[in-house]
Amino acid sequence: MTTNDNKLDMFYGFWKYLGVAGVFFTGIAMTWWGVFIMLNDWAVVRTTMGPIGNIILAPFIVGIVLAWMGLAEFLRIIRE
Repeated sequence: MTTNDNKLDMFYGFWKYLGVAGVFFTGIAMTWWGVFIMLNDWAVVRTTMGPIGNIILAPFIVGIVLAWMGLAEFLRIIRE
């Protein structure tokens, strides 16, 4: 492996770790936002709109999915 390959691997690794961390923290933030919506506005929206008002919980669900994906990818990277 040459010095140029090491630099390229370090560059790629940095952006990969940064992307995984970004996805994880975005998921955490969206989960927090979804919990905030669920605790404060969900009952009002659900009674106003009916069952379709459950779509207001989308940030909560997407946040959980993103946080889980980020954590799973980070654990896969650690195992390598």
